Amino acid sequence: MINGAVVASVIGAGTTYTVTVNTGVGNGTLRLDIPASAGIADLAGVSLTGLPYAGGETYDILKERRVYLSMVVR
Repeated sequence: MINGAVVASVIGAGTTYTVTVNTGVGNGTLRLDIPASAGIADLAGVSLTGLPYAGGETYDILKERRVYLSMVVR
């Protein structure tokens, strides 16, 4: 399970935006959902339509797991 994932930045214009996400800790699947209550509007104040949105691509996050072994040298 992924914990602590947050949107770090949103950059773009028009119809294309890049959303950068800090993936938090753990392994799992991420998808960008936008709830109906989101207060997203353009510069003219027109609200985003078609909400809630939950149909985007999913991304499987599998983080490397490091294992440390002790070693005895004689």
